[in-house]
Amino acid sequence: MILIVEAIILGIIQGLTEFSPHQQSGHLILAQWATGWQGELMNSLTFDVALHFGTLTAVMWYFWRDWLKLGKAMLRVVQGKAMAYEAKLVWYIVLGTIPAVIVGLTLEHMVETAFRNPLLVAGALVFGSLLMWLADRYSSRTRHLGT
Repeated sequence: MILIVEAIILGIIQGLTEFSPHQQSGHLILAQWATGWQGELMNSLTFDVALHFGTLTAVMWYFWRDWLKLGKAMLRVVQGKAMAYEAKLVWYIVLGTIPAVIVGLTLEHMVETAFRNPLLVAGALVFGSLLMWLADRYSSRTRHLGT
């Protein structure tokens, strides 16, 4: 029963932090550290993947119309037709994903081990927050994707 309660609480944390611009696994690591939980779910890559798959499913379900538009736009790109706003967005998503895939595949083992340290995670979350605050504070607010 305790395992189910832990899974529910970690699932709620995952759901609440999914749309924050921070790394969601960091919140889970800090929650596990703060509670002192040492059960089967802690440091389980399978459980982490299941949590992320759950939020992916929710996002796919909620934004199904947008995903349909992006899919149609991708077909237009493949067919060589004009680059519409949605097609440009598809390319930006693909280009933005490539560095994350390269870094993820290159540093997979180090990320799975070294980056589970609560102090390192907390520091990275604070540093990331500071960078986002600076970007928000000093960036231009007039750029649009369509231009």
